[in-house]
This record gives sequence, C-alpha cells and structure tokens, in this order.
Amino acid sequence: MAFEKDQNPSEGSAAQPSRVPTSAGQIQAGSANPNVSNSAQPGYPVPPGYPLTPGLPAGAGMYPYPNTPDEDEISLVDLFIVLLKWRRLIVGIPLLAGILAAVILFLFPALGILSFRTYSLQAVVASVQIPPALRDQMGLDISGLAVAYGQEYNTVIESVVRNNLKVDNLPLDPKNLEFRTYVATFFIGKGYRVYAVKEGIRFVLQVKDKDAGKRFLEDMVGRVDARIRKQIAERSAVIYTSMEELFKEAGPTSALSDTVRQLITVSRTYMKGDMPVLVSVTEPEIFIEPQKRALTFTVVVIAAGFLAIFLAFVLEAIEKVRKDPDTMGRIRQALGKEGPQD
Repeated sequence: MAFEKDQNPSEGSAAQPSRVPTSAGQIQAGSANPNVSNSAQPGYPVPPGYPLTPGLPAGAGMYPYPNTPDEDEISLVDLFIVLLKWRRLIVGIPLLAGILAAVILFLFPALGILSFRTYSLQAVVASVQIPPALRDQMGLDISGLAVAYGQEYNTVIESVVRNNLKVDNLPLDPKNLEFRTYVATFFIGKGYRVYAVKEGIRFVLQVKDKDAGKRFLEDMVGRVDARIRKQIAERSAVIYTSMEELFKEAGPTSALSDTVRQLITVSRTYMKGDMPVLVSVTEPEIFIEPQKRALTFTVVVIAAGFLAIFLAFVLEAIEKVRKDPDTMGRIRQALGKEGPQD
C-alpha cells in the first residue's frame, strides 16, 4: 500500500504492535523486552531462571491455570447416598440401644430388680457452749476441729467398714487398695462432706442404702464428739494443774483468786472427758436425689445414633476397598499372601 511506502521506518517500528514470542529464547528473555508481557500468554508467567527446552511453542513454558475440579472434593449428595444406603443400620442401632436403655432404666426398677435411687442424708450438730474463761485458756476452734475430724481419712474408713456402708460395690476391706483409693479420692469431699454452717456443723452423705447411711452419720458424729472431748479433757487437765499451782502461790486473798477458783472448778469438770461437746440440732434428714433417667436415656440414644453413622461410613469404605482389585492386591501383598493381581 502507498501508505506503507511513505511511512518513516523509525516511526513505523515504534508503531508496530508487539509480537508474541514464539521461541523458547524469546520466552526466557521476554522480561527484558518492555513491549512483551508474559501475562499476555495463557497461564502463569515463567519464574526468572526457569529452564526451558529450546524449540517449545509459545506458552509451553507457562504454568497452566487450574481449570480442572478437585478430585478429592466431597459431595453432599454422595454422603446422603451413603446414609440412605445404610439406613437400616443407622435406624436399627439407636432403636436397639433405646430399647435396652428403657428396660434397664425404667422396667427393672419398676420390677424391683435394680435400683438407681440415691438418698441424700443431712445431719446438723452444734457445739455446747463452753465457759468463756476456759475456752479462752484452751484456744480450741470447736467447729474447725469438728470439720477436720469429720473428714479424717482413717476415721471415715473405720466408720464405713463398721456400718457396712457400700461404696461403689467395693469390698469393705481397709487393706484393699482400690477401696482405700476410692474413699480418699471420691467418697470424701464428694459423696460425703462436712462443713460449718450458721447453725453448727453439717454432715452430708449421698448413698443408696439410707439405713446404713443413717448409722454412718450417727457413728461419725459420735466419733468426732469423742475426739474433741478427749482433746478438751487433755487441755483442761493442763489448765487445772497450772491454776492449782497459781492459786497456791497467790493465796486465797489474791485479786486473782475468784478467776482462778472458777477455772479450777470448770477445768476439773471437763478434764474427766464425759461432758458432751456436739449435740444434734436436727435428726438426720433424708432426701431423694434426682435420678435423671430420662436424660440418661436421651444421651444413650443420641450416642448410639452417632456410632451408627460412623459405622455406616466405615462399612462403605470397606466395601469400596473390596471392590478395587488393585487395592486388594496391595493389601494381600502387605499381608504376605500373594502379589498384586494384574
């Protein structure tokens, strides 16, 4: 054309459109030419220094775009098909578990075969008011001692064995390690507790045998009272001896004679150890703990349902593996039975 002939060569070279590199050398050196952009080629740009084979067509050194779907993608339809395929198993296991749970939790207790009833027994005791003068001389915290002695390990063990209090169906043998461990880690502080309240000291016990539990509480109160009385008697004996000596040194006409004489009289009374310290405020009260059988039944059925779904997917995976000759061949080879099948 005439237009092409009259055109200035220098201007024409600037106006020419950039050419697409067609050789490996042009692709590799494309980053040095500002008019050639690797992004114009299909795929990702070639990284700097990436080795290319000479003679490749344009774009052969590019990374292809990921235009294929992921083969590991899980389809919800496939999951639904698996659940539908194993529907009898998924429905049958929770149904069977529900029937068994209903028989054990509801029918057996109604027939008297089993009992899930738990009783909560509570007893409140208060300390006898000791004369202030003697109490100040002794310096004993009666409530604190009662709580400490009431939960002392050896005392609780002896009372449990003595009153035949069944704890978790373990043998009532102080030498049995499992029994001793259970009493120390679970029974004391959870099944049996002692704590101070406004009215005095509260003993709380949760047990299935209410008669044995009542005997246990009464025995524990008696043991705690006996230990506190013994300690008070020992302190009173010391106070009595010291007050006798002080009275002899000061004489009957001393200003301290009345106080000393009172301490001598009171300490003589308590040093015998026969004065009760703890008295019952109320008789042991018995309450029935909630059994929560309906909640237990619901949890069992739901857990069985999840187990059935998990088992369905496991069986489906096993079935797919068994239908794959190559996989089965590798399994047989791993087991040493035979080589992989062709």
